[in-house]
Amino acid sequence: MVRHTLPHNWMPESATSGASGRKRGRTGPWVRSLAAMVLLAVLAAPQVRAQDFYVSRKVQLPDTTINQPLRRLALPTAIADVRAFGMGGTRIADEKSPGSFRYNPGFLGMTDQFVVGGGIIATAPVQTVDAIVFIGGKQSELEGAFSLRALQDAVDAYRNGIGFSQQVEEKLAAVNAFATELFEKVIGDPANPDIHGAKFDIGARVQVGHWGFSLYGYGQTGMAAYPGPVLGPLIGIYLRTDFQDSAQVAEAITEIEALKDVIIDPVTGEVSPGALPGFFSLTYTDVVASAGYGLMIADSLGVGANLKVVNRRFSAARISANDAADATQNLFADLSQVQTGVTIDVGAVYRTSFGLSAGMNVQNLIPLAVLNSGYTANYSSNQFARDLDAQGNPIVNADGDTALVFLTQKTIIEGPAKLALPLVANVGASLALNDDWDAAFEIVDLAAQVSTFQHYADRIGFGTEYRLHLFGDALQLAPRIGFAVSQPTFGLGIKIIEHIRIDAAYYTSVIVQARKNISLQLSVEW
Repeated sequence: MVRHTLPHNWMPESATSGASGRKRGRTGPWVRSLAAMVLLAVLAAPQVRAQDFYVSRKVQLPDTTINQPLRRLALPTAIADVRAFGMGGTRIADEKSPGSFRYNPGFLGMTDQFVVGGGIIATAPVQTVDAIVFIGGKQSELEGAFSLRALQDAVDAYRNGIGFSQQVEEKLAAVNAFATELFEKVIGDPANPDIHGAKFDIGARVQVGHWGFSLYGYGQTGMAAYPGPVLGPLIGIYLRTDFQDSAQVAEAITEIEALKDVIIDPVTGEVSPGALPGFFSLTYTDVVASAGYGLMIADSLGVGANLKVVNRRFSAARISANDAADATQNLFADLSQVQTGVTIDVGAVYRTSFGLSAGMNVQNLIPLAVLNSGYTANYSSNQFARDLDAQGNPIVNADGDTALVFLTQKTIIEGPAKLALPLVANVGASLALNDDWDAAFEIVDLAAQVSTFQHYADRIGFGTEYRLHLFGDALQLAPRIGFAVSQPTFGLGIKIIEHIRIDAAYYTSVIVQARKNISLQLSVEW
């Protein structure tokens, strides 16, 4: 938190006073100790009156604005393929995946067939799975902030001289359990928060001779959680408090009491929405209709092109905690920036007589206009300082209690973002080692136009698949392994009676930061 120059009759103390020698670890342990803080405060309640503290006044500091750097996203129309994800993302020269002509229209020139198919894909980062389960089970807590209310009740019990009891212990345990899980499963380290999100793909396709047609929709959202204005100050109180010092314990209790008006609206008595955690998000969707044609220009060389009509929607937004359970639905319903345009993909495939195929494609030869979006979010931050007189001395009342000033400040965050459709060129090769064993290699985005790769080496992928036949051809299992985005990938495919496929993959992808993902795909084909 940024320090400000305060009015002439007082100056704030350092936010780290009383915390010398403490080590700042992961956020989870800090929050875990908040309950211990209040517990020790209760146990340390003196039998005789010691120095106490009181909040003498509240000061509203001037608003401050944080302008986030422009987030530039250059993302091609995504063509999800879970089989390829498990094999290091390789697919440019491999036609065994469903609807291969969607990402390399050169395959339309290699095959003359009638095929109808469709499928659905769902993807979520591994860390998001835990977060979804947590949010779903804690929706009432997120809406009502019951553990924060419990903390205030525990402090009231301390002030009223009730002492430590089973009831107070349960309230403190509720604070400990909720706050610890919130940081570990949702927020992560506030300095580098976890990115959550989800992806989906649904579509249908048909190939008639050398013609191919498809219609599919794709959506992706990325969200980062923030803790709100309450948990941060509570952690700060813990970090700078020496629980062996009764005066520091009394000061901590006074500061926790002052946060009550931040947590609870004094007029309505309800939890203030601004006190709760929330999310910042980037979301986009593509709806793509394509028509393609391919032809053989030599015995082993097929070329083709796909004409695509793309409807792209984009939004950057802030979500409050009480909307967290329906966050994905709300995000995809509020895609305010829209662009529709036409573009073209071209591709080629060369196949040798000894099982080696080479392929290339170029996507988005006709550019689409850039979409602009952004969010504006407000939150309040709070801190405390000793109240000083005109001579710079701490103010102490007739009872010997030291005055504190409660500082609050409104912060405005503005986050602009742009989404572009880049020109992307990819090359790859596939080798059939035998009838059931394939290996593939690929380099994507040769001209480094896509914004999701941090290093050029991340654009290189390779992988392999081995197919096992059970009960004749009634059931086929296909374990896969590969390497992409400088990380290993794993996959498994199940094919039932030649028409139904179930594919799963574990791999790394990048949109805002690198994330481990789990993808599932169900597809049918005749």
